[in-house]
Amino acid sequence: MHLTLALKSSEPRLLQRTLALLRAATARLGGALGTPLALAVHPLPTRCRKFTLLKSPHIDKKSREQVECRTSGLRVTLGALPSAAALALAVDVVKCLKADGVQLKVAFGAPTRL
Repeated sequence: MHLTLALKSSEPRLLQRTLALLRAATARLGGALGTPLALAVHPLPTRCRKFTLLKSPHIDKKSREQVECRTSGLRVTLGALPSAAALALAVDVVKCLKADGVQLKVAFGAPTRL
């Protein structure tokens, strides 16, 4: 079984701080389970959105200002979880992370026999 986390934020420093917290929590979780957990980090492409704002909507319509919003992302995969109980424990650890300013999506998967 594996657990995949998608982290997104407009501040790359917040992503790095959350990743450091996640690495420390993973090390503690691996110590509690008695097996080391593999943590793979993959950067996602930075999304850049641009907006054009009118400074004055009444008289000077040609006076505009452009604003840019960049969103950075990381995909973190916790692999080789030994059991469903370990997966539930990992999800609880991720829920307890204080990730202010970071959007966090959690997905898990398990191999199937086909």
